[in-house]
Amino acid sequence: PRNAQKSNGPRTDEAKIQARKNALKPGLSGAGVVLPIEESKAVAERLAQWYSSLKPWTVLETWCAEQVVVLSIRIERCQDHENALRIGLAERAATTWDADRKLAIEILAEGLSKKPAKVAQQLRACAHGCDWMIDRWRRLAEVWERKGAWTERQSALALDLLGTPTDFRDGPSRLDGDRPAVIASEIAELTALRETVLADRDAHEQAAAQLGLDTELAPALVKARRYETECRRRLAWALAELQRGRRARLSPDQGLPPNPYANVSAPRIPVPAPAPAPAFEERAGSFEPTSGPIMPFSATPPAPHDRR
Repeated sequence: PRNAQKSNGPRTDEAKIQARKNALKPGLSGAGVVLPIEESKAVAERLAQWYSSLKPWTVLETWCAEQVVVLSIRIERCQDHENALRIGLAERAATTWDADRKLAIEILAEGLSKKPAKVAQQLRACAHGCDWMIDRWRRLAEVWERKGAWTERQSALALDLLGTPTDFRDGPSRLDGDRPAVIASEIAELTALRETVLADRDAHEQAAAQLGLDTELAPALVKARRYETECRRRLAWALAELQRGRRARLSPDQGLPPNPYANVSAPRIPVPAPAPAPAFEERAGSFEPTSGPIMPFSATPPAPHDRR
């Protein structure tokens, strides 16, 4: 088209950078090409702090070091985002717990007609799901009492509540007998289940959610953790590239970096000469050293002592 030929988007580098800034969103995903102002400042400060530890040698290693710093800031943002989400969910658990659970049940019940066996069991597994099923059974009971019959959609809803698979609805079912009795039995069973086991479970789940210990993570938390995992994976890759470049630089095949101490000779320590051994000369009747005191020597042995 002619319009596409006339407008091809930004062409200069300045225009492309401005277009990237215009499209910048407050999300956590992205390649880190464009950073918010606060994040850019944090990256610059950390890069100055970590430069001596990362020790990039080449241009490629410098780029990897920058990626390490950017991804470390991203990981901290993910963690802060998750903490904020948990605080918000804890506050919602204390104020709008019932409303949020009812909305979740309505969303779950939308698939009841497609997968009745599975969804019916999921509804029975929580207190608010039992409330939803009890409400539908009571409405069906009012219609039966008033008209004595159900429409085709109402009959299908009753079979859905019973968890009857769609492939086996042409055969006999519980609705072939006394329908008011079936309705009363289902309401009594769901009410007993709701007031005993599921009530305590719901209270424990609400208390855990208020403490930020919800076992079923919200979709926003799942997304935040997925972003953090991706950042950690890319951070590990950047660190591995730095280490690989360092090993290649220090390998014998590639040669070693210049040693600043290669031409420095070790200081010579003078060793004192050993002292000469004393020389001896033989004189008449004695051996006397050339120096030192003269030791007398007699050739005649001394007389033995008188033992008497």
